Amino acid sequence: MGAVYLGHTASGEPRALKFLAPEVSRDPALQQRFEREGQSLEKVPPHPNVVRVYGVHRDELLDQPYLLMEVLEGRSLEELLRSGAQFDPSRAIQIGISAARGLGALHQAGLIHRDVKPGNLVELSRGGLKVVDLGLAKDLFLSGLTQPDRVVGTITYMAPEQWRGGEVGPATDVFGLGATLYHLLCGAPPFRGDISTIQRACTSGAWDPLSARAPHVPAALAQVVERMLALDPSERYPRMDSVIRALVEALGGGESRGDPYLVLVGGGRRWVLSGSRHFGIGSAADQPVRLEDPSVAPRHARLSHKQRGFVLRGLRDTSGTWVSEEPVGEQPRLLTDGDLLRFGAVELRFVLPDGDRPPAYLSDV
Repeated sequence: MGAVYLGHTASGEPRALKFLAPEVSRDPALQQRFEREGQSLEKVPPHPNVVRVYGVHRDELLDQPYLLMEVLEGRSLEELLRSGAQFDPSRAIQIGISAARGLGALHQAGLIHRDVKPGNLVELSRGGLKVVDLGLAKDLFLSGLTQPDRVVGTITYMAPEQWRGGEVGPATDVFGLGATLYHLLCGAPPFRGDISTIQRACTSGAWDPLSARAPHVPAALAQVVERMLALDPSERYPRMDSVIRALVEALGGGESRGDPYLVLVGGGRRWVLSGSRHFGIGSAADQPVRLEDPSVAPRHARLSHKQRGFVLRGLRDTSGTWVSEEPVGEQPRLLTDGDLLRFGAVELRFVLPDGDRPPAYLSDV
């Protein structure tokens, strides 16, 4: 809902400059709202799951306001879905936790996103996830509904109260995140069709249960998503911290407190090593430990759980797999607690938590 340009500060730091869309950029009322909401976003404390807004400024030559924002390197969930990426329940839960943390930070600052969808959640190349497009000029996104029976991507994640023109609140974003998780888990959003069909289905709560569309999804997780999609906002989770607790409990249904994990050095993201005996590591979308970095091969290495412990080996025709600064080839290397692993330029730490430590997934990105 606007034009974004790449710029640099005087010291050479990259910044994104976001302007209103050209067709509405001359509307004084919308300019004032854009500036007002930009000033509110500027006050949101830095958060690892929210894109940073550094300030709102005005281009004197164009006589238009613009936002100065953090530049993100990564791909939105929408882009990943279009590329055929698959999201197993564990990965979907981790995404949900990260997104809920970011949205919760916005809510604490008195802001409602109002447009939570795969296109507004970005998985970073260095690991982690950020919420983007923070509710700016959201009066405008309904302009896409002016043509009857025209399909608009955003509407498939809209809450019933938005269709009715009712009051929006944190529960509205809970619904949008629930619709996004539904899409990740079964490959399609809960509501499909033309505008009138989607509106009728959404405002009547007529969507296929996740358990029917994706029977592989654990019942506990399906119940969480279905509550997030409740027709009545009062029947959804009231806050994002409630969503996080429910997702953590759903994830915990298949994992013990002592599960080993990998943690991204300097980034905080964790991959819990449970539910399988083999974990592919690489940049491809189907890899359980996905590292989106140019230095990482699509299928870079393989981690296996053997009787003696976890062993790591590099895959054929790849290089740049290291354990504690020692190269690892196709011969398996037994890992010990605290080992520093490097795949290309990406560094991970292997952790064997003891029974007294909190569950690894509680600190996911």
